Amino acid sequence: MNDFLDDSPDGEDWSQFKPEPEVGDLKILNDLVKRAAEVKEGIKKLETRTETGKTLFKNLMETEIPEMMSRCGFQVGDTVSYGEVKVELKSDTYCNVPSLSAIADEKDDKRREELSARRETGLAILEEKAPSLIKRKFEISLDREDVNKARCVKQMLTDMEDPPEWSEGLSVHPATLSKWVKEVKATGQAFTDEEQWAFGIFPRKVAKITK
Repeated sequence: MNDFLDDSPDGEDWSQFKPEPEVGDLKILNDLVKRAAEVKEGIKKLETRTETGKTLFKNLMETEIPEMMSRCGFQVGDTVSYGEVKVELKSDTYCNVPSLSAIADEKDDKRREELSARRETGLAILEEKAPSLIKRKFEISLDREDVNKARCVKQMLTDMEDPPEWSEGLSVHPATLSKWVKEVKATGQAFTDEEQWAFGIFPRKVAKITK
């Protein structure tokens, strides 16, 4: 894009009036751009390190430390300290409904069939007992020309006279399901063998920093 001083409408040459940056200013500008690039790269590294740190911390608190505390004879409720950090061994319950991606990634045919059966059974149980736990996602396929169909879908997909191809995606976050299971168990209700199998319910020990 031309500068207005280089191409004035009256044909006059105004280029002599263009401001010329001082050499020192250009150096400062270059330094600022360089600094911005370095900060951007630093942020990227920090984000990567943060995610890596979260993964390492999760593994320490949910696997390595609880296993070692149990091996050392510690019981649920016992603590171990290092400096100002105190870690307590707690009892926890973990469960999940297999996701479509987990099923697709499973290489073993029998294992994949079991995960599929667990997913179908688990979702059916939750639809009856706790439907609000399920995250729902609907995906539809429409041609760009199908404007009227798109508007109808927004109003009422199931009542469309000629509905487009669509699929329903259902998922349950393990933390949400685990919390619900613990709440149900706290009321004294027991889960059937089928429900325990469908939700993959199993007790585990985790470490919690209490100080």
